[in-house]
Amino acid sequence: MGQREDPGVETVVRGVERLCLGPWPGVNVYFLHQSDGLTLVDTGFFFNGPGLLRRLQGMPPLKRILLTHFHPDHSGSCALLARQLGVPVLVQPGWWLTRTLLRLLRLFRIGRTAPPPELIPLEEGDRVGRFRVLHTPGHTPGSASFYDEERAILLCGDNLVHMPWGFRVGVPWWTLDHALQRRSIARYADLGAKLVLSGHGPPWRGDLTAFLEGRTAGPSCLPRTTR
Repeated sequence: MGQREDPGVETVVRGVERLCLGPWPGVNVYFLHQSDGLTLVDTGFFFNGPGLLRRLQGMPPLKRILLTHFHPDHSGSCALLARQLGVPVLVQPGWWLTRTLLRLLRLFRIGRTAPPPELIPLEEGDRVGRFRVLHTPGHTPGSASFYDEERAILLCGDNLVHMPWGFRVGVPWWTLDHALQRRSIARYADLGAKLVLSGHGPPWRGDLTAFLEGRTAGPSCLPRTTR
């Protein structure tokens, strides 16, 4: 798979690596080593770009960047990486609203995240290597999740996060539409995921369907689904 030893990178399962970038509590980026090439999922803050470029020099050539959403802690370095490496940035419908906000923040010198110059839209059900695209808005209009059915691996962005105080709905103060986010999370109950990789915190392992349906213990802030 072209993987190598790196003390800052955690091999979650074969072909999937996690790197937690500072500052605390950290934001995750993922390296997906797939048969059609290397995919980088999310890119951290704008100041994480040079470090990511150095790490990518020791990996197989990057084929694409995949964004779970456009918040600056997840998309901050995608413009730099896309330009330097000549790779496309793949996003879900709804990305335009957050990208416009990033441009306004940059214009008024409030933020420093540069939106990438060109984006390739993804649709519900598209495939990126082994992973199926799920449109899961709420946290942002263009929030996306990615699911590997064969290995029951879910990349969920910030819809769910695994923090020291529990596995829970992610980042409520940065969520645009809480009701829509809850409906998106409820979709996960149909997947049968056993490994959840979120934007913040370590991997979560367990029966996600049972967890969301309340058949296993979990924090009350997670939506309960009925089937």
